Amino acid sequence: MTSNETEHASTNINGHVDVERNGKHGARLSDSNLISWRTKIAINIEDFSFAWFTICMNTGIISILFHQSPYQFSGLPILSTILFVLDLVLFIFFFAILSLRLIFFPRAIIKSISTNLTELCLTAAVPIAWFTLVTLVGLIASNSDWGGHAFTIVAFVMWWIGTAVTIALALTVLITITQTDVANSQNITPALVVPFVATATDAVTGGLISLYAKDTSPELAIPTIIVGYMLNGIGLFIAIIIYAAYLVRLTNHPAPPSDQTPGLALLAGPPGQSAAAMLVLGDAAKHHFGQYNSGTFLTSSQGDAAAAFGVLFALLLLGLGIVFTVFPIYMMFRAAWRREHKYTLLWWMELHVSTYNAVVSSNGAIYQSAFPENELKHIEKTCLYLNAPRKCHPTQNTDL
Repeated sequence: MTSNETEHASTNINGHVDVERNGKHGARLSDSNLISWRTKIAINIEDFSFAWFTICMNTGIISILFHQSPYQFSGLPILSTILFVLDLVLFIFFFAILSLRLIFFPRAIIKSISTNLTELCLTAAVPIAWFTLVTLVGLIASNSDWGGHAFTIVAFVMWWIGTAVTIALALTVLITITQTDVANSQNITPALVVPFVATATDAVTGGLISLYAKDTSPELAIPTIIVGYMLNGIGLFIAIIIYAAYLVRLTNHPAPPSDQTPGLALLAGPPGQSAAAMLVLGDAAKHHFGQYNSGTFLTSSQGDAAAAFGVLFALLLLGLGIVFTVFPIYMMFRAAWRREHKYTLLWWMELHVSTYNAVVSSNGAIYQSAFPENELKHIEKTCLYLNAPRKCHPTQNTDL
């Protein structure tokens, strides 16, 4: 073999070896990128926070406000339905991620809720988001041309499932904070009221579907109304105990950092939601007790009394809610003046609370706006509805 032939053969052999090496190197890079993406996805699933469900909560409540607004135009029901679908898609997406976290990272989720008070309390964001869907199924799906009474049954079944989960979560949180050191007078936060806001939200939802779901019978509505009053009692009176504990924290330790001030709006949740529950459940009792008309309690006169008492008690709670609304507003303005704000997912929780407070304020006008001479009450109600959803966008920080 000549020298040229030998050199050519050597080149072919070396070239073949280089191609093999490059191919293996490219495969390694591809595998490395794939592993990197899998690692990122796994990390995001492992670190998934319950606070993401606050986005579902507020998408749902805005849809409810659009649907229930006293002044309607042709596009508003369409917008409400679009937000309903968006709320459903978001809930399914977030719940799928949460399910993956429960399956693949159970220790991580147990550790997070056993060592982080905020994360423990925000577990209740899941049933609250669920109840916005329950309400929208009763308001939109059951009354649509493509829906009907079948979706009324679906709404009530969903409500009872959500009720069982909500009570279990509230009791779990209560037992955890009393039997472990996850909470103390120094680290207690307003998020502690969230599980009990959930029980009051449960009561509001029960009243709404009893009133507005298509062809709701007294047999369906009355158990829901009675349990709704009990749920409202859980939410309100345990929240009052938490207020006392949080007052101890504020008077004995420094004020919360400025970037945590949006969480203070959670303090307005229990009186706002409980007042809304008293109004809606009273109206539902007035509507259904007379139709059932059995015994000494489930009668028309008792339903009227429940509605009247609901208005009076809601006014008492509304006063408390105003106090706990002004205080967070002052703290947030102070932080904004100092340019110390840090926008987090808790802004969405603050939106949910402030929106429901607007609903409570406007619900007080419902009982008078039925009369023609009180057109001003319709305007007041609409202004409150329109003013409610103006808040900021979140990031992934969930600290209170």
